[in-house]
Amino acid sequence: MGYPVLAEGELNISGHCLLGARAAFQGYENGETTLMLGVNFGYRFHAGCYK
Repeated sequence: MGYPVLAEGELNISGHCLLGARAAFQGYENGETTLMLGVNFGYRFHAGCYK
């Protein structure tokens, strides 16, 4: 058994484009720690764009 810690952030690059980052730490009772890092890119679709 352990404990997780998660931190996320998101940045709007333009009206449609998003850039995000995530860091997750997992600590275990035996003293081990796991670190996971990720970067993601997203595109936001607006419902009114296709009319």
